[in-house]
Amino acid sequence: LAVMMVFDSVWAARIVFFSVPLALGGSAAAFWIDKASFSREAAVGVILVIGLAVNHVILLVDAALQRRAVRRYGGKAVSSSQRLSGSDVLYACRDRAGIIVLTTLTTLASLIPLAVGTKADELFGSIALATVGGTIAGTLGALFVVPAMILGLGGKMGHPRRRMWWLYRMRPLR
Repeated sequence: LAVMMVFDSVWAARIVFFSVPLALGGSAAAFWIDKASFSREAAVGVILVIGLAVNHVILLVDAALQRRAVRRYGGKAVSSSQRLSGSDVLYACRDRAGIIVLTTLTTLASLIPLAVGTKADELFGSIALATVGGTIAGTLGALFVVPAMILGLGGKMGHPRRRMWWLYRMRPLR
């Protein structure tokens, strides 16, 4: 609900939360490739990965929406109800890709030694394995899958028919 209120769009929130299954799939794939068992400690890594993946997509969606708000045609400001164009999405990817890649590289550089460590590090190894797999999948999803989804939806984020009209009509509780 908070993401819908910040972006003023149900579609933006759906796109942001679409990154969660991508990150979960990456964590599951890492355990499958390593033939390791999922433990309680790995759940901590999965929670961390979900936060990272959602953060990456929020950065992209916010940059695209800011680009749309700043765009000007003929000296007139573009209304916030106009659809996102392909140039807005490409600008957001180009502008935020460095931040997302650097965050991913620092996370992977710190956790790969733990993930490929000995079996004595069972506690930290499972956290690191879940985080490494999910971070790789979440980053690839944020940089390639999410922009394709936005373009496939036709940039419907913020379209007047998709706005949360019911939120503005709510009355305070008495």
